[in-house]
Amino acid sequence: MTHQIFKVLDLYYIHIDDKHRLCPLADYLCEFALVEVLEVRYNPQAEQGVIIARCEHEDGEKELNYLVEQYKTYML
Repeated sequence: MTHQIFKVLDLYYIHIDDKHRLCPLADYLCEFALVEVLEVRYNPQAEQGVIIARCEHEDGEKELNYLVEQYKTYML
């Protein structure tokens, strides 16, 4: 599973290429108090999913990247 994180205004878009890990990753991120998952989308033509989240951490992109890496290490 590969991922990319983009920030647009105050929201973070986490793009992943594994549709089977999209909802489990969103559920995992919901467990953290500073992360609020707003939406989960899957684009079948691009075969890519996106999780739209808000992160209240001062360096949100770095924190979300750390959480996704933790998920990939321990949950896969």
